[in-house]
Amino acid sequence: MDQTTSVTPSRLPERLGPRVFVMGLAILWAYLSAAFLFETTVGSIRIGMVGLVGLLGVGMGVIAAVPRAPLAARVIPPTTMFAIGLACIGVTAALLVADFALEVRDNVANSRAQESINVDGRTTDPTIWHGELYPRQYAPTNRNFRLYKPNVRVTGETYGERYVSSMLKSPTLVEQVLEKRSLSYFIGPDGLRELEPLSESRIFALGDSFVFGFATDEGKTWTDLLGKSMGMPIYNLGVSATGPRPQLELFKYLLETHAPTMHVQRLLWMIFEGNDLENSYDRLLSDAPSAAASPFEGTLVEPFLSIPERVRGSSVLRRLVRGQLVLSSGGPRYGQYEIDGQALPLPLFHSKQFGYRFFVPADVDAATRPKDYVLNHPNRPLLDQTFQEMRTLSQNAHFDVTVIIAPSDARLYGHAFERFPTLSAKPYFVDYVAELSQQMGFSVVNLLDLLQPAAQTELLYYRDDHHWNERGNELVSQLIAQELTRH
Repeated sequence: MDQTTSVTPSRLPERLGPRVFVMGLAILWAYLSAAFLFETTVGSIRIGMVGLVGLLGVGMGVIAAVPRAPLAARVIPPTTMFAIGLACIGVTAALLVADFALEVRDNVANSRAQESINVDGRTTDPTIWHGELYPRQYAPTNRNFRLYKPNVRVTGETYGERYVSSMLKSPTLVEQVLEKRSLSYFIGPDGLRELEPLSESRIFALGDSFVFGFATDEGKTWTDLLGKSMGMPIYNLGVSATGPRPQLELFKYLLETHAPTMHVQRLLWMIFEGNDLENSYDRLLSDAPSAAASPFEGTLVEPFLSIPERVRGSSVLRRLVRGQLVLSSGGPRYGQYEIDGQALPLPLFHSKQFGYRFFVPADVDAATRPKDYVLNHPNRPLLDQTFQEMRTLSQNAHFDVTVIIAPSDARLYGHAFERFPTLSAKPYFVDYVAELSQQMGFSVVNLLDLLQPAAQTELLYYRDDHHWNERGNELVSQLIAQELTRH
């Protein structure tokens, strides 16, 4: 008779319990670490790939030691360890499947939206698209900023920046959303939207498209209106699609190259809630000479190094915890991406009070993020450093800085629209910028607070664009003028 000891299936949980326990917890720990710890900042330490590997190693070492610990062995029998390990493996697998399904769903939605742009290209549309009017840029140095090519007149009639031709096939959009408007402005000799010479101004406005006046006609931007009300020109230093670091680099460049004629008494620095934390904080342009490539670039190892970033970006659990995901049957994420049978390139929302309007997904996401997203964002220390450099510059050049915080339309109006994602409990980025500005000794104009009363009864942003409309620009100029007289 064969005396070889065999293990029956009923005995497998007892024999394999500790191994499955370690394997399951280790897999779940790896997933959660990539989803919640990778690319976060703890204190002044940013957890990159090396830090993540260290955390994984420490965590897995602790997990591997649990079954061998005398107390754990007495409290948790092998069969229970087996069940816990299988449960962890199952949970991780379910999360990965959910991540995959959500990414596929969003990709399908984005493909449909993009198809509406690709099918009816601009070459077949008689209407000028805003991007076709946008003035060309150039880089005078390798520092991270650009100017507009000078001495150019921009003139045309256009809709909002996300307009596509297929929108005209929707009666709802034509009658209730699209706002065709005339645009005419001049890019002056210094490569900015300003005809007045630098030497004539003592107050300068620095920022992105909300300063530039991306969608608004000449003479109707808040900088133009503020200058008229104060009886002095406000020099417009706005350049669209920029963040605090490129704005600082631009301002330093102008001070250096126009030292004899540029006399700054006050700088109005506008910070936009929607994307100024996400924008580039590089000191050099991306196409400028940079550090050496990663030693793993082009090797078999490189694809595996991207796994933590992919898990972090697609994690359903992470997005649920951070309030960035709305599970509903009415649309890919929120709002609707189709109306009157026409696919839309961005979500359309409806309000009983304000009717239909578009919202930019990035602005919506920014308005839903929790406090730890702002505090742990890798750009947050770089934002601090940028403000510190502006303080040093203002002290050396003897000018005052007023930080103007511009809220997104999502923050100001999201609560009034149906099926809108839940906004964060507080405007954490707005509050952080206000506090940081005060620490630097800058005065603050918080437009979120100041615009709230008017936003209860009227739209201050275009319906088809996330920038202020003419009424919004008018009100912003009045509010800033009132605040400046108090300082």
